[in-house]
Amino acid sequence: MLKLGRAAPGRVTPPRQRLELHFPPALRAGRLAASCAATAPLLALAFAAGIAFLNLQGNVHPPTQEEGKRGFAWYSSWFYLPRLAGLSAPGARFDASGPAGCVPYALQILVMKALNGAYSALAVRLTTWENHRTGRG
Repeated sequence: MLKLGRAAPGRVTPPRQRLELHFPPALRAGRLAASCAATAPLLALAFAAGIAFLNLQGNVHPPTQEEGKRGFAWYSSWFYLPRLAGLSAPGARFDASGPAGCVPYALQILVMKALNGAYSALAVRLTTWENHRTGRG
């Protein structure tokens, strides 16, 4: 595996017979695939956290009978997590009518901010690793 910041191998161009930097497509595709594999778990984690916080805030409800009749129950039930959604029910720990109703929103801000920092740092490193040097620096 190549180290970060390492220049790509050169090749001679036919028209001018000059040496230029060249990054083989197979190596580029391999690096792109590795980057996708590295970022996919973080994206899945952010998606799962978003679904969990929507339930914790009481924004996802079980499908109603009317939705079931119209065929919309299949996607609504995928994201409904009864244990988390129950915490935001009236009279529960994170009831929206009480002061604790703000806690899930504050937690979501903190968690998403942390995930954003981790993803941004990884994205910078992967971009540096994927892109070969194309000119004199």
